[in-house]
Amino acid sequence: MKIGILTFHRALNYGAVLQCYALYKTLCSLGHDVEIIDYRPPYLEKYRKFVYRKTFKEIHGFIGKLKYIIFCFRSYRGKKRSSKLFDDFLNKTIKLSSIVHSAEDVSSKYDAVFFGSDQIWNPKISEGFDPLFYGQYAKGNTKFISYAASLGTPQNIDAHQWPEINTYLKNFDFLSVREEKLTDYLSDIGKEIKTVLDPTLLASREIFDCIAVKPMEEKYVLLYMLEADKNAVAFAKRIARERGCPLIRITAGHSLVERGHGYETKPGVSVGEFIGFFKYADYVINISFHGTAFSVIYNKDFYTLKSRNYERSYGLLKNLDLLDRFVCSGDEIEIKPVDYDSVCLKLNKLKSSSFNFIRKSLNS
Repeated sequence: MKIGILTFHRALNYGAVLQCYALYKTLCSLGHDVEIIDYRPPYLEKYRKFVYRKTFKEIHGFIGKLKYIIFCFRSYRGKKRSSKLFDDFLNKTIKLSSIVHSAEDVSSKYDAVFFGSDQIWNPKISEGFDPLFYGQYAKGNTKFISYAASLGTPQNIDAHQWPEINTYLKNFDFLSVREEKLTDYLSDIGKEIKTVLDPTLLASREIFDCIAVKPMEEKYVLLYMLEADKNAVAFAKRIARERGCPLIRITAGHSLVERGHGYETKPGVSVGEFIGFFKYADYVINISFHGTAFSVIYNKDFYTLKSRNYERSYGLLKNLDLLDRFVCSGDEIEIKPVDYDSVCLKLNKLKSSSFNFIRKSLNS
């Protein structure tokens, strides 16, 4: 079958790019001709620009606008480097369609289109409801399948918007989401909705091994967090001292990094280096769903620290019976290994259910 994938593949974010890569490789492994539909909405492309005009116009006052320009100057070099690293990875590892700017540009050649995985239905990100990600275009004979799609937390949606969302999603032939809670909110749609694994956990470890770049460091504790958190750093330092290892923090290239805090920062690592740092780590401390996911994928001893947006990590760890690895940065913890024999059995059951959804969707 000819399959297209619509997702946030151009986001400057390791998790977004790797979930896209994982779903692409998984569908290819099933014998299909797959490509990523190269949709470039302005609300995502703005993160690649020096200045996003809409943001600049919305800032009130001269001082506020000046601070925004200064921030843009400080972050542009890293942002440019990050854009190149992610684009190089996409161009080398996946097949892209011609560039798409709107629903009218999407080819009708696909037997099926997979929507997701990512927060493609989140109006806070897409500045409203994006008709393309909601399948609001002429589908012809194409199957519309959502895979692990998300709108973030249900609190992102106002009460009066749910009927509109339900109407949009009726255009889909098969629906799956990544959060169990979302299935309850969509119960009025009149269609069966499955909860499935994030593609990174669905894919085989081998597809990540083939892109992993081994770091020069031989033994280290890895810290991965999307935003600076002093308490998380202090927690990670405790683990590093007990393990007798240096502490390394990795970040995306467009992050502004504080230095001189007793750990080594690796800014702007490539996607392959990102995988490699997880694969070869002695221990992992993270505040990130995909940090948790890759700790599990590579059977690492780890702790995931609680944060404001904890639902996804909590849900995964609950399903794998790993809630003892979900802690606050101030907790007293006992460093002990994860029982991966038990974890792998539970994960394989979840994989089987998710694969069954994909096969059923394509074969029905």
